[in-house]
Amino acid sequence: MVMASGEEKQQIRAAEHLLMASGEDHKRLTDYLEAQSIREEQICREEEVEEVVQATQLQRTIVHVTDCRTLLCSYPFCLIVKSQFYHVVGCRTRIPSGCPLCKKLGFLLHLHALHCQQSHCRTPCCRDLKERHQQRQQHQLAAGLDEPDGGPVQKLHDEDY
Repeated sequence: MVMASGEEKQQIRAAEHLLMASGEDHKRLTDYLEAQSIREEQICREEEVEEVVQATQLQRTIVHVTDCRTLLCSYPFCLIVKSQFYHVVGCRTRIPSGCPLCKKLGFLLHLHALHCQQSHCRTPCCRDLKERHQQRQQHQLAAGLDEPDGGPVQKLHDEDY
């Protein structure tokens, strides 16, 4: 027979107390748990919105950086994204080997290409990534798949960059 620790005993007593609680206590507990669940959902939604806002800002910055020739530009994140582009040019590790900076910029370029409507976009790799995305979609349609394997934002492949 295994003896329960002090903390486990407290949890067991609390569970027993809840089982024996009156209907009003049970309702209060249910309301509390439901409120907690709603708060957690709101926090998740707020985090998702923040991620979308940041991704949108980074997409705008990538387009800006493509044409920016100013050394000390004041556009938000311009210098950071420029430095990432310079890093990618000289990086020996690259994406297949797992350079996190190259992966991050590759992901941002991939997102840009998925949403870019320009036929002659000057953003690096945009045209190539669009073509690969279209080829992948055509292949999946030919294979009889209704939905691309990753939904609206497909899984990233190392060869895309």
